Amino acid sequence: MANPVTVEKFGVGQSVRRIEDPRLLQGFGRYADDVSLPHQAYAVVVRSPHAHAAIRSIDPSAARAAAGVLAVFTGADLAADGIGDLPTDRSRKRRDGSPAYATPRPALVRDRARHVGDPVALVVARTMEQAVDAAELVAVDYQPLPAVAATADAMRAGAPAVWAEAPDNIAFVWEAGKKDETVRAIAGAAHVTKLDYVVTRVAAAPMEPRGAVGEWDRRTGRYTLHTGIQAPHGLRTLLADQVFKIPQSHLRVVTGEVGGSFGMKSGVYPEVVLVLWAAKRLGRPVKWTSDRREGFVTDEHGRDNVSTAELALDANGKFLALRVAISLNVGAYLTPRSAGPGTNNVGGIAGIYTTPAIHVQTTGVFSNTTPTGPYRGAGRPEATYAIERVIDVAAMELKIDPIELRRRNLIPASAMPFKTGLVFTYDCGEFARGMDMALSLADRAGFEKRRSEARKQGKLRGLGIANPIEVAGGPYTAMNPDTAELRVNADGSVSLFAGSTSMGQGNETAFAQIICEKLGVPPERIQVFWGDSDLLGAGRGNGGSGALTVGGSAVTRATEKVIERGRKIAARLLEAAPEDVVHQDGKFTVKGTDKGVTFANVARAAYVPRQLPKGMEPGFSEEASFTPSAVTFPNGSQICEIEIDEETGAVRVVRHTVGRHVPQRIADLRDRDRRGDRGRARRAPHRRRRRRAHGEPDARERTDPRRRGPGARSGALRGAHVRADDGPAARGLVHGLRDAARRRHARLRRRFPRGADRGQSARRQGGGRGRDRGRIARAPECGQRCPGAARRTAPRHAGDGRARLARDPGRESSPLSGREVWWRRSFEAAVCSTFALTARMPPTSW
Repeated sequence: MANPVTVEKFGVGQSVRRIEDPRLLQGFGRYADDVSLPHQAYAVVVRSPHAHAAIRSIDPSAARAAAGVLAVFTGADLAADGIGDLPTDRSRKRRDGSPAYATPRPALVRDRARHVGDPVALVVARTMEQAVDAAELVAVDYQPLPAVAATADAMRAGAPAVWAEAPDNIAFVWEAGKKDETVRAIAGAAHVTKLDYVVTRVAAAPMEPRGAVGEWDRRTGRYTLHTGIQAPHGLRTLLADQVFKIPQSHLRVVTGEVGGSFGMKSGVYPEVVLVLWAAKRLGRPVKWTSDRREGFVTDEHGRDNVSTAELALDANGKFLALRVAISLNVGAYLTPRSAGPGTNNVGGIAGIYTTPAIHVQTTGVFSNTTPTGPYRGAGRPEATYAIERVIDVAAMELKIDPIELRRRNLIPASAMPFKTGLVFTYDCGEFARGMDMALSLADRAGFEKRRSEARKQGKLRGLGIANPIEVAGGPYTAMNPDTAELRVNADGSVSLFAGSTSMGQGNETAFAQIICEKLGVPPERIQVFWGDSDLLGAGRGNGGSGALTVGGSAVTRATEKVIERGRKIAARLLEAAPEDVVHQDGKFTVKGTDKGVTFANVARAAYVPRQLPKGMEPGFSEEASFTPSAVTFPNGSQICEIEIDEETGAVRVVRHTVGRHVPQRIADLRDRDRRGDRGRARRAPHRRRRRRAHGEPDARERTDPRRRGPGARSGALRGAHVRADDGPAARGLVHGLRDAARRRHARLRRRFPRGADRGQSARRQGGGRGRDRGRIARAPECGQRCPGAARRTAPRHAGDGRARLARDPGRESSPLSGREVWWRRSFEAAVCSTFALTARMPPTSW
């Protein structure tokens, strides 16, 4: 058995400098646009300017004759080569139970364009400038057709049909929960609150736009794709099996730094198919890089649903039932990712409340818009907004304090484990404690005084609360495994091949910390590899807050296997029984003696056959997989205080307070990890502002292309994005679980990965340096700008690395940690709730 290793400077929970930062800060990161191959050609996609149009003809002759043009391809060329359509979702059902229409989606459309940006032709030239110029010469004869963009409009009788095979524009119908019980409870309730609400469409603005380089090797008959993707193994599977119909061994997918994604870059896009196919046709690598306006109409969008929530209460304000009907706009095509936001995470609608009967129905709706998919929460923010907003409305109707109404219905800690009325079963939680801590930190008792002072200045001031809970490490019903291979080289250095990718969260550092603590190997002798489908047979990738909970656990298991193998080799060297050998601090020793051998010596012996136990093959590598037995449920309370200027309508977030609920040991790890070096501590407020800046647009500055009409071109970049310093720094507090809950988390506490996954985010979320566990990280109430916040420079890898970024006037989103999504989703719900309360309540209630 291996005893715990004492590591002074680079162990689990230690505050360390990230090992990936030097290369990123010096411009040595390898993003999609950094990939340039010999004899590389450049591709530009000709796209439809219409939301719905028949394609009468395509004349590429002028473009083919242009200088530097190597080829102009159309959908007919693609079909002639037998390239399959992009994957669709064949598992969904319509309202009558019949299969949903599996929409065909070729990489280049042939007869009809169904949304602005649909790809029509591909131009490949020797230089990017030549390809751009030639694309303007492709003559496409369109016949505009009636189009529909808004979700509600698409469901109305007589609306233009996106697909003739689905004349009512219904893509699928899905439901979950206790339908009959919910109907009865609502019918017999003393009070029913009904809320109609809209969650608008949002578009991603990653640090680097999407890009891809395709390569074809005529000697081996293999494709290689370089692109920024969260799950390279998953992309390889879909492309090989469904599009190119080749063995997976004939396709390699490589990703480096992703450049921002939050789900948007996880899908299969037409451009990755086109660059691979064109590379084979032309016998040379082909590169495509999106610009900002192109990305706005082609990157998968998020959210976009029109919903109704009904909350039934008894005479004492206890929740009896909740019914939610969601109309989810999936855009023009039904992809394998379309239904996810409306089906995978709806369990969060139950919230942290005791509602016994809940029923949810999600209706997918076709429209002439860019397809939607999981982005920044994948349905979690929508679920939180539904329950928290309808509670606020019920409180107004019943004239009950919203906090008191929540308190009456909170799940008590004594009820754990608790089966909610919809899907989820919580293993532990102290929800009342977390809410009380957040209320105290937010100084809710002094809110009325602050509101009165604001009113004298002509401003409306409101306070809202959200108690979000979500699933992490899922999906809930089918947990995805991850794989890791640990290779100990003959000199004792270690190479890790991880199935989890990194999107800036510091996974390389966290994985190295696990290895360092488990094996006692110094960090400078550890190398972490990820993102290459050739290096590992399978990998989960990154998403759903599972990189460390699942991927880190796979790494831990691999280290345990390595130690077990090492014990047997050490026993041979020490002439002892394997069960008498223990490993600690990078050394194998015989129990009760000072007789031992170093890890490096064992590694060297592992490659010498005569020094191995009988029957053991040379080598020192182990592969391990991990599938979580259950998901986890991050939760907490977020309280937001805002001001609205009555004259200008300007909205300012003046306070943001958070109380988080995490297991005790993980909280300890976070708080120690949070201290960091002094420079990081000073930068912490900026990180919290950047994190929240991703949430504020959903609440007040949403980008919605439908408002410009279905045939209009993108205008998203005419206004600036919300900046990190547009809001105040957050106030945060973390509390741990008590003894009963800690016992339920015994297995979790024994393993580092869960702590690692949440640890670094808490360091960024928490207060300044030197905070002990349970201390309050305070920040000024005013939204003052921080020194240097406006000094922004475009990184070398952004856009195409040259003039494209300079041409785009919009500000870029910050590359944030995937582990910080809980914070941003929760903030989004709190701001939305507060804004709704502040803007819609009658003036007399202020």
